[in-house]
Amino acid sequence: MSPQRAGRLGTRSLLSGYRGADRAHVAVRLATCPFARIDRALPVEGDVVDLACGHGHLALLLASGAPGRRVLGVDIDERKIECARAAALELDLGPPRTGFQVIEDGWAPDGPLAAATLVDALYLFPLEARERSIRDLARAIGPGGVLVVKEMDLSRRIKGGVARAGEVVMTQVAGITASSDGASVDFADPADIKRWMTDEGLVTSVERWDRGYPVPHLAILGRRPVG
Repeated sequence: MSPQRAGRLGTRSLLSGYRGADRAHVAVRLATCPFARIDRALPVEGDVVDLACGHGHLALLLASGAPGRRVLGVDIDERKIECARAAALELDLGPPRTGFQVIEDGWAPDGPLAAATLVDALYLFPLEARERSIRDLARAIGPGGVLVVKEMDLSRRIKGGVARAGEVVMTQVAGITASSDGASVDFADPADIKRWMTDEGLVTSVERWDRGYPVPHLAILGRRPVG
């Protein structure tokens, strides 16, 4: 393992920053999403934005995995941001390594960024905001940087059904996640995401990350060429 990544938090260590229902939710996310793949896809230095960061677990993992990263997690949910800030302090990963900010609809990051992430949250955005959000993230990526959008591949029928059922539980039953306008579970088309990134000058690729997982994880990656 690279010395730059040697300090990445393990599941037990990360969970120690959370309490009660938040801890349970984060535990499920850590068990069912390939966060380590996201970590490996990003540069080990520079400014990183995690849009729709929720409880902040990915931002904290990314910061712990590479001391040269400065990770900003942003979300519309004030309670989740408060939870993320508390976890960061508990884990000794507060500023300047991480920061968490409540944002309004239409927020766009300042660049240039080394990386940006949007993980399993685009379906919560209003339809008209999805393209704008991806394009805003893409424009902020600096030379050599990468945008990672993790979505679901609904062409995989069985795993896709599991993914859709899980998000229905999270949004409409448990109420753990919520969109800015009450949008239903309507996953974005990966082909559209790839096209929006390409339009903004990123070199794109699509990778399946679902091996060993019950849901069809799909990553759309966009890299800004150097020079």
